[in-house]
Amino acid sequence: MGVTPQRLDRFQLDDLALARLARIVHAVEITTDLDTDALAPGVLAIGEGGLDAEADDQWLVERGLFVYDALSAWCRRHVDLARPAQ
Repeated sequence: MGVTPQRLDRFQLDDLALARLARIVHAVEITTDLDTDALAPGVLAIGEGGLDAEADDQWLVERGLFVYDALSAWCRRHVDLARPAQ
């Protein structure tokens, strides 16, 4: 159960970077929606490739967490860049 646009609404989370991440994760998890976000195919490829590249489940989880932490940081940076200067 990941971060989804519906959960953001349900818990009234108003965070543009989290909303961006939720759109990416949703598109990765719901394969019929894969083409709804430009980053989703790449994230899916990394996830599927990770299963082939790493046999140790614990190490794979740790690496996966890094990937999503990095993606979250990317979302935050790009949302911050899109905000007008005050």
